[in-house]
Amino acid sequence: NGELYTVTGISGGGKTAFCCMLAACLISGQNNHLKKAKKMKSRPVIYVSLEQKAQQIYDRITSTLAALFDIENAIPFANLDKDIKLMICDLLAN
Repeated sequence: NGELYTVTGISGGGKTAFCCMLAACLISGQNNHLKKAKKMKSRPVIYVSLEQKAQQIYDRITSTLAALFDIENAIPFANLDKDIKLMICDLLAN
């Protein structure tokens, strides 16, 4: 009862960024990117990438999830040290 989508485009066109943002919105049920956003039901997501390692996708989705809840103070996940990354992941898991 799910759906399968593929995203194609030129290299560097933002496919991964778009898909990570979409996955984060579906996982969290949050969509603060729209002016008239409303709370959505949280949905499970399976993300398959043939170009990037699982840890890279995990980091990007986690960073996007953190930004959804505090967009004013969002910091790229890659700029955080390991202890803060673990803390964010623990908070999002609960």
